[in-house]
Amino acid sequence: MFLTISTTGTPERPATDLGFLLHKHPDKAQAFSTSYGTAHVLYPEASVERCTAALLLEVDAVALVRRGKGRAAAEPRRRARAVRQRPPVRRLVPARRGAEARCSPAR
Repeated sequence: MFLTISTTGTPERPATDLGFLLHKHPDKAQAFSTSYGTAHVLYPEASVERCTAALLLEVDAVALVRRGKGRAAAEPRRRARAVRQRPPVRRLVPARRGAEARCSPAR
């Protein structure tokens, strides 16, 4: 995925302030790891008059499925959860008065 955002500026309010807003320095390209791949932030154009920030996101689809964050990985878990649901277990609890036992829901 590739996303760009651009702004224009004046000498009093330079366009490179976009880097300040994004917390990234316009003079260097940066890359960092995320839970879904690698994100690269760079500035193809950075001047006082115009500044463009670009985000390149490399999504690692294989790792998403292996880690169980993809839609295909969620289906088996959803079915397994439905199969494991059981009605509440009842157990015998001695009554307070008398020796007979009664059924009560488990807590």
